[in-house]
Amino acid sequence: MWIPDLFVSNAKTTRHKNRIDNKNLAQILRIIPGGKIEYTNRLELDVFCDMKLHKFPADKQKCKIVVESYGDSDKKISLAWEKKRCPVLFQGKYGSPQFKILGPCTKVSNSIAYYAGRRFTALETYIEFSRRVTSFVFTVYVPAAMIVFLSTLSFWIRPSSVPSRIALGITTVLSEATVMSACSPECLSHGLIFESIGSVHNARLIEDEVRPLTKRNHAISTEQQLVIALRFFASGSFLQVIGDTHGYDKATVSRIVRRVSLALANKHEQWIKFPTTMEDKNMIRAGMYEIAGFPCVIGCVDGTHIRIQAPSQNEPNYVNRKNYDSINVQVICDDKGKLRNVVAKWPGSCHDSFIFRSSALGRGLEEQVHTTEDGQRRFNRAHKKTRCLVERVIGIWKRRFHVLHSEIRMKPDRVCTIVMACAVLHNIAIERHEPEPEEDEGDLVELEDGEEHFDAAERDGVTARDYMAQTYFA
Repeated sequence: MWIPDLFVSNAKTTRHKNRIDNKNLAQILRIIPGGKIEYTNRLELDVFCDMKLHKFPADKQKCKIVVESYGDSDKKISLAWEKKRCPVLFQGKYGSPQFKILGPCTKVSNSIAYYAGRRFTALETYIEFSRRVTSFVFTVYVPAAMIVFLSTLSFWIRPSSVPSRIALGITTVLSEATVMSACSPECLSHGLIFESIGSVHNARLIEDEVRPLTKRNHAISTEQQLVIALRFFASGSFLQVIGDTHGYDKATVSRIVRRVSLALANKHEQWIKFPTTMEDKNMIRAGMYEIAGFPCVIGCVDGTHIRIQAPSQNEPNYVNRKNYDSINVQVICDDKGKLRNVVAKWPGSCHDSFIFRSSALGRGLEEQVHTTEDGQRRFNRAHKKTRCLVERVIGIWKRRFHVLHSEIRMKPDRVCTIVMACAVLHNIAIERHEPEPEEDEGDLVELEDGEEHFDAAERDGVTARDYMAQTYFA
């Protein structure tokens, strides 16, 4: 069957969705009575849009999506919208803290594009959206006005009151400026979107654990505590900076972060589950097999180091092979990027293999007991491509919560609690289809090349590897 070579000409990136709603329905072929054939293919697109900002921040933007044929001119294929109907359909509520979508589409049209002297038909549809002025006011105008006001107010303090002038005119203003200039872009992309969309849902999840018992002494609400904790997780800023941003002292922010972290970490059994039913296992196996043809995989495992402040007790145990203090965290993910198992309790000096064998999951796995060189090469290619999934998931996890990137200046037990809390929030984000954070330079996950050591367990692993290479890849 001939399939048109269509593409979106103004797309920056295009990704095929392998699965939809836990089913292999990304590509559907329908044969309708009368000889009509419908072929659908689900894609994820990042489309660029030429924005007109002469009315910023009260601007409205109109972005188009253009579908063309890559190699067939209008002599071979002609594209046209069916009955000029709107081809865009929204299910549920879509938008962001910055923009509001005004409608599914405001215009559809057919056009002609010319490449190398040949004519190509194209389909165009337009989506219109407007900027939310309130979001811009509260994220830009209000902080800027506060800096100007505080700077002006400091001139009214007596010159002899040096501590007051320094605290108000320098320390506070610098904290506000730091939050605006350095933290705001990352907080907006990694924190505020997740806060605004998920805060109500997450507040209900942990309401019983963090809800103030009374309203005396200006008790902080559950929602406000969650927003403060999410700000800390998303930005990785110092507690003092978070406190200056929200108007609380460092000690209060520390108690809030600890309270929310414990509440979220206690929900890990609800949100971080390794597949146990045959239906879940088969679903993950199918998704993993589509990546590189690697069979019988229900999870990818890897370790990552979370940098911490040197602890006061047993400090040498936390120094990893790269000579800095850390917690070695074991992560297992599925084909969708959801964390299926997280072990955050071992110091950085522990090897990945030791952590895996010591975990309940590692002890529960059965050891299984020849290869051709071609089979080995195919096995290695498929294994490498499949293993990259867990490295990508760890990178997304750390970009979504920058606190995992920086040094966490807390005791190891509190760091482990924060890691588990971020793991729970990551799975909540996956369930709610939150957008993935953009990849920044320097946000590369360190590959653990491992140490050269062989023991009985590793020899059994080599035997199992050779058996699989000959069975499935020979």
